Amino acid sequence: MAQAARPIVVCELEALLSLDPEQQRTNPLSVLREAVRFPAALLLENAVPTPVRSSFDARILPLDVYGLGPANWADVDPSLSEPGLIWGAWKAKTILDRHRAEPRK
Repeated sequence: MAQAARPIVVCELEALLSLDPEQQRTNPLSVLREAVRFPAALLLENAVPTPVRSSFDARILPLDVYGLGPANWADVDPSLSEPGLIWGAWKAKTILDRHRAEPRK
């Protein structure tokens, strides 16, 4: 399952990161959160009972029925916390700088 999922998730990350920042409707961490669909499907196929989840988790992360996904970059790897924050700040600054440079109407 992991070997089959890897190229799909890598392709999804590459597709996201190839977009202009203003066209990106998600972020890399969201792509990783959605990748839980692969192990979740395997667990569901094997009738592994799903744990009780909070209504918040069920609403925010509906595909993560087993609570496998990362809540933040540190859950993926502690060394990714700072780069994840930097990426988000870079994206926000890029968009803000563009809009500030546009002539006012």
